[in-house]
Amino acid sequence: MEGWQDFADTDAWAARLRQHLGARDRVVDADEGLRIDSACLRANNMIWAGSPDDYAPLVARTLDALRSHRGLDPSEAVTTSSVLLEAAAYRLSDANLFRETVGATAAWLQRPELAPLALAGWLVTYAPLGRRWPTPGLVLPAGDPVACLELAVSLAREHGGRSVAFSAALFLAHMAVATNDRAAAAGR
Repeated sequence: MEGWQDFADTDAWAARLRQHLGARDRVVDADEGLRIDSACLRANNMIWAGSPDDYAPLVARTLDALRSHRGLDPSEAVTTSSVLLEAAAYRLSDANLFRETVGATAAWLQRPELAPLALAGWLVTYAPLGRRWPTPGLVLPAGDPVACLELAVSLAREHGGRSVAFSAALFLAHMAVATNDRAAAAGR
């Protein structure tokens, strides 16, 4: 479902995805359902450009799954949450979706069985918008977006996630440049 980059004709891939989306209702495994919803959200954001009639129920179902805590693997939940945060970023004006997603995810971030790379990936997705749309009152793994990115770099390096570490360091460098902190930018 996530292999759309391998298709020469992304319109054909999107049509294939839409055609098979009806089968999603028969999936009983909560993690598998979440993975399918996540792939559909990402496709909708990048290439599908579906109608709000397709998009709103998909977002609502995904948020409900994150809020319910029923039968989900924490790493699957946090990875899907990252896709919802990306959705808020693609629309650039969806502060409500961003805040609802962070609120629905906060408890998952504290779970001891959460995979470190899933957490690191979420922190990288959260931090750039977390500066723009802070979420006061929630306990996150680090105090502010910069600390989130620093934690993401550390976790990713420790657990072999070089691309995640690179993304986090790149965002840190961009943040330093944006605040005219040349020393910090050079260090990154």
